Amino acid sequence: MIEPPRRQALLLRMGAAHRETRRHLDLIHRQKACRAERMTATEKAKGRSHKRSASLWTRCDDVLCSRRMSTG
Repeated sequence: MIEPPRRQALLLRMGAAHRETRRHLDLIHRQKACRAERMTATEKAKGRSHKRSASLWTRCDDVLCSRRMSTG
């Protein structure tokens, strides 16, 4: 059996490691979301046949961005 002070130290280290992992996963998720949005905007711009000022983010663009997020 592990003594209480050592157990407490291990739990603190495990908690710190968990928080660090969570921060890294959150960062990766944000990067992935930004990339999906950029890819969607780029694809939309390439397929545009009208003036730039008429461009709006549509529901279809949202779906495309979400699909890119889920496929990774």
